[in-house]
Amino acid sequence: MNQEPSTSAENPETQGEKKEEDQDLRLVDPFVDFECDICHMKEKSLFGDLKGSDGFYPAPVFFMRDPFAPPVRVKTRKPMLADFMVIGSTCSLCDRVICFDKACSTFFGSYFCASCIVRERRRFPDKVLEMLSKAQASIQKEEKKEVK
Repeated sequence: MNQEPSTSAENPETQGEKKEEDQDLRLVDPFVDFECDICHMKEKSLFGDLKGSDGFYPAPVFFMRDPFAPPVRVKTRKPMLADFMVIGSTCSLCDRVICFDKACSTFFGSYFCASCIVRERRRFPDKVLEMLSKAQASIQKEEKKEVK
């Protein structure tokens, strides 16, 4: 009897090899697929601690070189935060991936997603809740205009 080779879904050994290949690819390609869990914005980016000669971000962030400005090519100049576009981070309460849109997240000592802010509203000042509700209301107005 001839048996067909098993697929990777059936063979645990090849699944382990696939994971090793994925890790090897990450070493070659440092970019990760970013997708906001709230608005579903997608982008290829880098993830990690972002430090520049002029400061740093307090938590690991998703970032990329600013695509709207050519890179500065001065050998003695170290990269600055302005050379990068930071697009998101993870919520410090639930670890969801969030973008920095005002309707999706807020920085209040660390990054928080809109869902956690609403759920834990007693822990946040009224000003933060007000800013979030205004941002979400403006997005809902824009969505209504697009539907018409």
